[in-house]
Amino acid sequence: MPISFLNPALLFGALAAAVPIVLHLLSRRRVRDIPFSDLRFLEEVQIQRSRSVGLRRLLLLLLRVLAILLIALAVARPRLAGIAPGDSGRVSLLMIIDASASMQTVGEEGARFASATDYAATAIEALPGGSEIQMILAADDARVVFGDWTRADAAVADVLRGLEPTDCGFDLPAALSSAARWAQDARNGPAVVVVLSDLQLTTWDDTRMEAAATELEAVGIDRVLLHRFGEETVNGGVRDVRLPLRAVQQGETFNLRAEVLVAHPSQSFWLELDGERVAEAVTTAAVGDVDSLLFAVTAPAAGLHTGLVATDADPFSVDDDRPFVLGVRDSIEVLLVHGPDRGAVGGGGWLYWLNALSPMGEDADDASVFRVTTRSGDRLGTGDLERADLMIFLDSGPLGRTTTDVLERRLRAGAGAVFQFGDYNLSGYLSATLLPLLGVDGDIGYRNRSETGAESARVVDRNHPVFDGLRTASTETLERSLWRRHFALADSGLAVLMTGQSGTPLLATGALDRGRFALLPFNLLPGSTDLARNPMFLPFAQRLAAFLAGGIGADEMNIAVSAPPRLALDGDDALGDTPFLLRRGTRGAVDERLSARVAWVDGKPVMTGETARRKGYYLFVAGGDTAGVVAVASPPAEGDPRLQTPDTVLETLADAGFEAGLDISSIAATGFASALRGRELAPILLLSAILLLLAETAISRRAG
Repeated sequence: MPISFLNPALLFGALAAAVPIVLHLLSRRRVRDIPFSDLRFLEEVQIQRSRSVGLRRLLLLLLRVLAILLIALAVARPRLAGIAPGDSGRVSLLMIIDASASMQTVGEEGARFASATDYAATAIEALPGGSEIQMILAADDARVVFGDWTRADAAVADVLRGLEPTDCGFDLPAALSSAARWAQDARNGPAVVVVLSDLQLTTWDDTRMEAAATELEAVGIDRVLLHRFGEETVNGGVRDVRLPLRAVQQGETFNLRAEVLVAHPSQSFWLELDGERVAEAVTTAAVGDVDSLLFAVTAPAAGLHTGLVATDADPFSVDDDRPFVLGVRDSIEVLLVHGPDRGAVGGGGWLYWLNALSPMGEDADDASVFRVTTRSGDRLGTGDLERADLMIFLDSGPLGRTTTDVLERRLRAGAGAVFQFGDYNLSGYLSATLLPLLGVDGDIGYRNRSETGAESARVVDRNHPVFDGLRTASTETLERSLWRRHFALADSGLAVLMTGQSGTPLLATGALDRGRFALLPFNLLPGSTDLARNPMFLPFAQRLAAFLAGGIGADEMNIAVSAPPRLALDGDDALGDTPFLLRRGTRGAVDERLSARVAWVDGKPVMTGETARRKGYYLFVAGGDTAGVVAVASPPAEGDPRLQTPDTVLETLADAGFEAGLDISSIAATGFASALRGRELAPILLLSAILLLLAETAISRRAG
């Protein structure tokens, strides 16, 4: 590291080192020859003694010169340069503290986040006078702790020790960009940027990192200091919970899948519903691997139910349990739109759909979860679409502009739809209007086969929710159906679940914003297919309808941290009082009250809370009653126990433009300020000069 001088003009005092040399030269004795008797042995002793005296005099001269030089250098106050730029010792310190979920991991020295804040507080207390501090709490975004640059003192340190981590991930590029903006106002030269983190960086965006490097470089910052907290530790937890993608009803048995990280052999995980343990599973994977567990669940009564997949506690408690909300439907409002009736099975065979979803008939109050309302295409009103959870269009004919607009809006808002068409006369409408509306290639053909040329089906994705859980014999029975006439769909952007033997899609699904839809390019008339008479048509139709209707609000009920909880309210009666959110922890934590607001979307009130930064259950309270609940979980990647090394991160930062990064993990908090300022060398030089003078005095006395 370079050396600088606070008083460089005083270096001229080093010229005083020439005085002892001059005196030495002036005091040299002149030798005269005086005749004397033969004393050869005495001459030899005198020669040896003269040599010894000469060496001693040179040593004394050297000590005196060095002492004067050291005193002159000390008066000039040399300083070994530190990490901080400039020579004054005062710094503008920008500390980025990683507040992500992984910083809650507990090691031998306690939680990583507490270690980082303690380090920052101790380091700040020792900063020289005139220094200033700004702190960035970095998780999914970057939030400053102080409103402006603040004088570094003990009060600031107390604030830091009171900070808390989040359950979010760590966005390093966002934190560095924020640091660049604040560095523009630093008063003590280029700011010093320090990142305090466990370096659990699961994602890395090169483009955003390079942009952050450019921003920092523009304000004179060319390097980032890293201090890593924590070591890799064995960790196991729940990474994800996969709920049924179709609507479930009371008493139905279904499988709930959980993805877990294994911490020890035969690790046990359990499932809770409404606080009651209802199922348990044991892992068979090796330690450190990810395992997939299945829990067999019987759906409880209709309504929303809070659930939890959990395991025993370990050093990282955030992923020891993962909350979710399960919605059990008491009814699904189905609107069945059909074309003109022809024959006993209705236009396009819509009566088959009615019998499959509601065996007791339209609007029947029976055991079926589906409540079916039928409309012919020429009698369809926009109000019918507004009330439907699932819309089935079977050869219904072209829809008007207004109806099409409402259909698109309902789909984007989360409703489900089945579009089934087999009437050749609709090919123009399908290609020009309906398929482009859904984002599907509108170029379709038509297949018309003879009775002997009819082709059977093939289920492509047996793990899809429509087919998941069916026995092999059941899907083989479904595949025995024959198709004679159907449209040939292009599968652009669609998930194909079933095809003909020729590979032509017979069932494909897609999404339009929050809504799901299915395309069946055939009708159910006997001349097109015998699917409706297949024993598996009833479960197939019910499963498909439940899958499409299951998308309504499911995504909003289970979200990840860093997203705002949302809830569409049924009406405005509950808005008399100011609405708010209650966050409830997963294991008996104290409720936390959060703010919320209500906005009108498509004529309905939607309650939106502030961004969720901690996992748990978020209860919407309006009008004094609980209007709904949302489960918030932490990112699965935060449970990954692997940490980056400082050298690896510095290499990656160098690729982004931070060429002079530095690992300061070995610098203790008590020595951080000294490392920033550098080291004053004057005391060392003065002490060395004193020691030299003492040595000179001792040698002189021995010579006397």
